[in-house]
Amino acid sequence: MIMELYDTRYDPNLTEALATTNIISQASLTYRFDFQSIHTYTDFIGEDSLTSIVKYTYAITANAII
Repeated sequence: MIMELYDTRYDPNLTEALATTNIISQASLTYRFDFQSIHTYTDFIGEDSLTSIVKYTYAITANAII
């Protein structure tokens, strides 16, 4: 599986991804996708959350390709 982000306002046919990830081939309950500004965030947590970003030690992390 991979994750890709598109902007339907400027690319209604979804032909050019704004960002993508490498192939996710490892099973895990929690993944974290880091974008360029991840270093500006400071409130990482060590548990599942819908509102916060988990620590890199809690989840499998991958850098997004922009």
